[in-house]
Amino acid sequence: MAYSRRRIKKWLVSAALPLLLFSSASAVLTPASLASSSISVIAFGQRLALEAPPRLEHNITFVPLRGLAEALGATVDWNEAEQAAVVEKNGSRVTLRVSQAELLKNGSAIPIEQPPRLVNGHLMVPARALSEALSVAVRWDAASQSVILEDRNDVPVVGSADTLKSILAEAARTGEGEHLISPSLVSKSNVASEGSAVNAAPQAEAKPAASQDTDSAAGKTDYSRTNTQVEGVDEGDVVKTDGQFLYQLNRERLIITSAVPANQMKVASMIHFGEKLPLYPQELYVDGNRLLVIGSSPAPLRALNPVEPVPMLDSAAPASASAASGAADADQPAAASQTSAEADSLTVPPISKRFISPDLVRYEPRTKALLFDISNREQPSLEKEVELEGHYVSSRKIGSAFYFISNKSIPMYQIMNGSEEFAVPAYRDSASGTADQQLDYDRIRYFPGSPDTNYMVIAGIDLNKPQQAASISAYIGSGQNVYATQNHLYVTVYKYPYERLAQPMVKAGSELAVTEAENASQAAGTSVIYQFKLHNGEVHYMQKGEIPGRLINQFALDEYNGYLRAATTLERFDWSGDDHSSNGMYVLDDKLQLAGKVENLAPGERIYSVRFMGGRGYMVTFRNTDPLFAIDLTNPQQPAVLGQLKIPGFSDYLHPYDENHLIGFGKETMEIPVKNSSGAPGEPVTRAVQLGMKLSLFDVSDVTKPVEQFKEIIGGPGTYSELLYNHKALLFSKENNLLAFPVTVMDNDGRTNADGSPAYGTFRFQGAYVYQVDLANGFRQKGTITHLSNEDQLKTGDRWVSQNETLERIVYIGDTLYTLSPGRIKASSLNTLAEQGELVLP
Repeated sequence: MAYSRRRIKKWLVSAALPLLLFSSASAVLTPASLASSSISVIAFGQRLALEAPPRLEHNITFVPLRGLAEALGATVDWNEAEQAAVVEKNGSRVTLRVSQAELLKNGSAIPIEQPPRLVNGHLMVPARALSEALSVAVRWDAASQSVILEDRNDVPVVGSADTLKSILAEAARTGEGEHLISPSLVSKSNVASEGSAVNAAPQAEAKPAASQDTDSAAGKTDYSRTNTQVEGVDEGDVVKTDGQFLYQLNRERLIITSAVPANQMKVASMIHFGEKLPLYPQELYVDGNRLLVIGSSPAPLRALNPVEPVPMLDSAAPASASAASGAADADQPAAASQTSAEADSLTVPPISKRFISPDLVRYEPRTKALLFDISNREQPSLEKEVELEGHYVSSRKIGSAFYFISNKSIPMYQIMNGSEEFAVPAYRDSASGTADQQLDYDRIRYFPGSPDTNYMVIAGIDLNKPQQAASISAYIGSGQNVYATQNHLYVTVYKYPYERLAQPMVKAGSELAVTEAENASQAAGTSVIYQFKLHNGEVHYMQKGEIPGRLINQFALDEYNGYLRAATTLERFDWSGDDHSSNGMYVLDDKLQLAGKVENLAPGERIYSVRFMGGRGYMVTFRNTDPLFAIDLTNPQQPAVLGQLKIPGFSDYLHPYDENHLIGFGKETMEIPVKNSSGAPGEPVTRAVQLGMKLSLFDVSDVTKPVEQFKEIIGGPGTYSELLYNHKALLFSKENNLLAFPVTVMDNDGRTNADGSPAYGTFRFQGAYVYQVDLANGFRQKGTITHLSNEDQLKTGDRWVSQNETLERIVYIGDTLYTLSPGRIKASSLNTLAEQGELVLP
């Protein structure tokens, strides 16, 4: 009987491993050292018959390595001299050593909570640590006392340059990838602007970060935090405080200011990002005595190897495709007069070379994270540097674990024409040296049918272990909106209906003619949602889902009780430009499969803001008025609209006040008639005109009848605040009855345009508006704080253009309110707003 080399190796390992392990008596632990249990291990639906029973210690489940590895489809080699086991699967190589609380994955060290140990000749390993290192999802079922292993990582490995080329060729043939599609085929009105860029696990419900205050064991903390979406998940910002110091990104500098006492503020230190430390800083994080700055790093122009252009069609394409494309100009779309038979013969559509740029000189931006030791605030020292190719997308910090994402373009023209230069993402990690490294093809995965031909690169860092190499992974795809809980990362990308849009409209009566309704339906895109597992700086892909429509921003996603809720706008246009948009709310189960939905909300309108609060979801849409929808999500299989409120204006951002009230920040509007327009008989055509900034306090105690309990209007047309597009600009503390945000106020003094609409205003104020807000009195303005002098105010004229004195953030420490602009920091009494100190920044 013939035996394969792999089968013989597996038999030898199975037979010899227990004996080898048992021979190391000095390292053996007795069964008494592990708590006995009746734990089961279920791998992909099958209960494992293991050679030794699972054990529980320190709330960590240990299982025998051989049985677990084989169940995961891996091979095992044992090194007696090093007391180490090497597990291999699909190009991943994991090394575990007896009594060492870390494992090596492809050479990179990953800490684990408990080390492997020998028990009666069996190497017992933490089930979760090994499984997740091999990209297998793990969950605990308390009812059955079972460890459940689920192979959700169905994303294939690229593996080689040839596979990469085939993936890109398929993307070109199917029209995937925004840069492959002719701009003339996509209506400008069909490409809405992207939203802003990233809850606990199912067994532990997450709470929205309703305010910047948190409670500690010692009582209420005395300084504000960044306004974030999810409690326990920090987001980067341009200003942070730790209750003693202020940390500010300021004109390509990091300024650390000693803020207490307020009348003695001084700059403790300043880091310049320039020639010696090239970085365009965008966000910062503070974690005890460590500070992290993330931003874009300039990269030099690089000359690519010139190549001769070749047709983008596969050599195996049908002759009919070559004939059809060769007779016509390569830069022109297929003729609209083709018959349906001719269309059917074009199994491989011609792709114009002009949509794939040669890029002989290439500029590739980079995303860089710099970790500083700030134990001495007066002398920060650089500890670690991690740099990824690509544009910065978003980041999150959970405890000491930091995660960030970049999108890197793929030099498709070069790759398809035989050059592999810059084909894979490059990165640099100071823990591994100063030189660039490139990800191997076997460390890159791809999403079949991906809506983009870019790389999404994800890095994870343990801030407490700067000498440890970062965990870096890459996927062919891209990231747009990012939402994170304490255990999961969700990245979404909108998938344009390119295959459908690429079909030109034809005259009625033609064999290719389609109805207006069919065109409207065809033009709706979908959002692909990728889910990743987060654990101590490690990122593991789990699964993906897909729902109709586009998400506006990160607040359109929420994880609750094991379900993911999402709100989208379905953008449908017919070829005349008419809008058939509508909105929906979708609930996905723990496998990202559709569990329930409610659709066709507010036809012809778009979502402006979303907020989830427990078992409810709130959605604001807008066209001429602002419907606030209250949606019941307590039954995931049957979400339902419970009530709605229609009022003038709209809310760009919704913030929880308490479980029955929320605050809306947006714009007030008014409707004016449109002259010389034709509408339905008896129905005048109107359009909405934006007025001033609007604050609304909504009462949803009776969810069937939402009420705008209070509202406040600031300024006139042209008034704006960063808060309307960036939630981090808000300072809110329910405990301190405090609401503040930066705003630029414009006033039109009653002037109107020729059509009767209010005229655009002239400059009146720039600074902070500070309010008291409560359920009895609504919004009561405490006052304003500006960094403009009287002389500055007189110089402004009709418009505000100065950036140096533009107030950007408001934070508090104790009883002091601090306002920060690039030019100065002001300290004011939290109670009276009386000035307590000022620091002019160099």
